[in-house]
Amino acid sequence: MNGDSSKRITIIGAGFTGLAAAYDLARAGFKVTVLEQDEEIGGLAGGFKVNNTWLEKFYHHWFTSDEHITALIRELGASDNIVPRATRTGMYYHRSLFKLSTPWDLLRFTPLSLVNRLRLGRLVLKARTVKDWHQLEHLTAEEWLVRMGGREVYKTVWEPLLIGKFGSLASEIS
Repeated sequence: MNGDSSKRITIIGAGFTGLAAAYDLARAGFKVTVLEQDEEIGGLAGGFKVNNTWLEKFYHHWFTSDEHITALIRELGASDNIVPRATRTGMYYHRSLFKLSTPWDLLRFTPLSLVNRLRLGRLVLKARTVKDWHQLEHLTAEEWLVRMGGREVYKTVWEPLLIGKFGSLASEIS
């Protein structure tokens, strides 16, 4: 680079997007500096330590079936640092904890009627088959979730999650 300042990039934020951009830019020959205000990197996908265990800051995760993240981890030589775990999803609703990891758990999710439990199951399966997210860009998450699962499923399951994450902007998120 011979002191070429045009090949220097500074990225603000060491969340997943900032780190991914830094990685791609460094591979393209740029000298990259990443600035982060928190003590730990990772942004919303980061973690914090409780005793000797790392916990997620938020409900961000990736699945072992995600080909892109799996390939990136292999490329970085970090495969030995990954501990795959079975999905254990649950929901706290009206002072009760409900497991939601298996079809049987879904059938026992009594905050929804049986018909709406089946709608929720269909919605989850449909979400897993979306290959081209561009086709959904014109919809809000609320519009798509209501279309796929109905209003009761949205109000019970998805709306609290979206409000918890996006606050007053929840109904505007695509």
